[in-house]
Amino acid sequence: MPEDALLKAIEEDASVQAARIIEEAEGAARETAGSVEREVSGLKDARLGSLSVETEKKRASTINSARTIARGKSLAVREALIEDIFIEAQRRLEGLPKEKRSALVSRLYEELKADWSLRSDERPVILVNPTEAGAIKDGWGEVKADPGVPLGVRFVSKDGEIVFDNTIEARLKKARRALVPLIDEMLFG
Repeated sequence: MPEDALLKAIEEDASVQAARIIEEAEGAARETAGSVEREVSGLKDARLGSLSVETEKKRASTINSARTIARGKSLAVREALIEDIFIEAQRRLEGLPKEKRSALVSRLYEELKADWSLRSDERPVILVNPTEAGAIKDGWGEVKADPGVPLGVRFVSKDGEIVFDNTIEARLKKARRALVPLIDEMLFG
């Protein structure tokens, strides 16, 4: 029997040691699981933070792109409206009654004649729209009707190399730089 007592003691000791080993293993497993959970949580937080930053950058980029596109479209609309104003101004001037158009052509002719006389002794060929040819009567230069000339006059040297343009179209183009900001301010504040 002492052998049975010895075996029983060994079994009890083995049982106690097995329980202790299992308890230590379970504690180590809990500690490892906690460590892994903390590491995963840290990785998750870091990834979420990174995604949050990336998402904010994409959002900001999208908003900036949308603003740029909107400003571009707004500018295109503004430019189109201003262009319409110039076209309408030219159309209205060209639609003046014949006597007022003739007076306007005569005034444009006198301005261009004075400017030409300061630069050249040669008398130019005076091009004018056929509907306005009768407005120039002083015989200073050779007047030729040209349907390609809008409201106003063009002086051309005999060799065709010098051209002075004093048409409404040319004057609007020259005045455009100064008028666009004024029109823009009047229309859009």
